[in-house]
Order: sequence, then C-alpha cells, then structure tokens
Amino acid sequence: VDRSIVPPEDESDASENRYAEVAHGMQRNLEEALHELLGVEVEDNLSVCSIFGLTGAGKTTLGQFLYNNSVVVHYWEIRIWIHASSNFDVHNLSCQIFNLVRVDHFEHLGITSNMEVNGSQYQKTQLQSSIQMALSGRRFFIVVDDMGTCDSKDEWENFLAPLSKSAVHGSVVLVTTHLPRVAAMVATTEVIKMEGLDFEDRWKIFQDILGPEDHLPMDLLEIGRHIAGKMHGSPMAARIVAKLLKTKLTVQ
Repeated sequence: VDRSIVPPEDESDASENRYAEVAHGMQRNLEEALHELLGVEVEDNLSVCSIFGLTGAGKTTLGQFLYNNSVVVHYWEIRIWIHASSNFDVHNLSCQIFNLVRVDHFEHLGITSNMEVNGSQYQKTQLQSSIQMALSGRRFFIVVDDMGTCDSKDEWENFLAPLSKSAVHGSVVLVTTHLPRVAAMVATTEVIKMEGLDFEDRWKIFQDILGPEDHLPMDLLEIGRHIAGKMHGSPMAARIVAKLLKTKLTVQ
C-alpha cells in the first residue's frame, strides 16, 4: 500500500495550478531525473540522487513533480518529504522522519500516535534504531528538500546510517540544494543540474498569469516581454513578477 507523507505546508505548493505556472521548460529536467531514479543500476540497496540549481531555479518544484509522478507513486511503497535547513542537522532531520512514520509503525513500541519527539526527548541511537525498524523491508523514496551547508561527509553518512541499514533494493534519497559542493558530496548518481529557463518558457509563465498575448494591450505586451527577458532563467522570479504586474496592468 502506498504511503505518501508530505508536511502540511507543502500540500498547497504541490497543487496542479502551481505546477501549471512553473512547469514550462522543466520536461527535460523531469525526464533526466526519472532516468536517474529508475534507470541506473546500483550495487547498494540505497542510492542518493541530487538536484542542484540556483535559488529560484525550480529545484523544489521538480522534486514535487517527481514525488507525485505516477511512476514514482507506484514504484516506491513509502514516500516521505522532509525539509532541511541552512545548517545541516542530523537529529532534526531524523526527528522529522520519525514523526512522519510513527503513526503507522511505532504503536508496538508503546509510543502514542499523537506524540512527537524532539532532540531532548529521544537519544540518537534510539531514534535511528526506530527509523531503521520502521522502514525495514520497504522500498522508500525520501526527499530532503533545500539542503544547506553540511560540514563533512561523516555528518551525511550519520544521517544515512539507519536508512542504509533498512533499505531494500531500489530505495532512494533525493536531495535538492543550491550548493554544488553539497550536491556532489551526497550523490551516488549523476548530479541533476537545473538549467535556467529560456526566454520563451519564461514568457509562457507570464502569459499563464497575465493572459494570452492577444488579450494584452500592445504597450503592456512590449513591457511584459522586456521584463520577462530580465529574469535570468528563474521560474520563481518570473512567477512573482508576473503576479505583481497582474495587480496593476497599466503602463504607469
């Protein structure tokens, strides 16, 4: 049975409407990422894929596309989405995983379903042991979104330890990051690099929000295309600016 676990704050971002606004130009990245997730033979049970791109390039959106892709949904028994922070914190990430899977898997440990743990309540060894037990024998897909600075490979391996021990063949951890060093350090497959959108794809985002070209006055059309050309490949910037323009569709 598929188990999809996404923090509540991510649900609205994963809506089809938001996808429609920012999906332009991502098909190649999506195909490349699916190839890495499904087409690469690995000796270990657990593989790590990483998506690298500058802030606003669409890394999280691509991760959400993958997370909700029908192939991914059917292939992985359990899917988990967690959010990293600017400073890599093994215990915080482990607590996130624990709290997301506890309802289904920890009743036999005497932990009530409405209980959450934090760093002060649970020792590292207990936490990692419980995670290992919960995921053991299940093919899982875990997204670590927006991973920031990680000081050493040892820290990363520490986080992976219970996942590596519990993983069955085909389990995947997918990391999104704006730091090329982090992307290279964690990946066991080819790093997926998010390229900036070209002008036509950025302009499509503008049209999704402002309306088609033939519905816009010529002077506003010229201004909109000029602004779209200055977004430097960022779908997030194009989306934000287009929404701002929509609130005041006048030349002034």
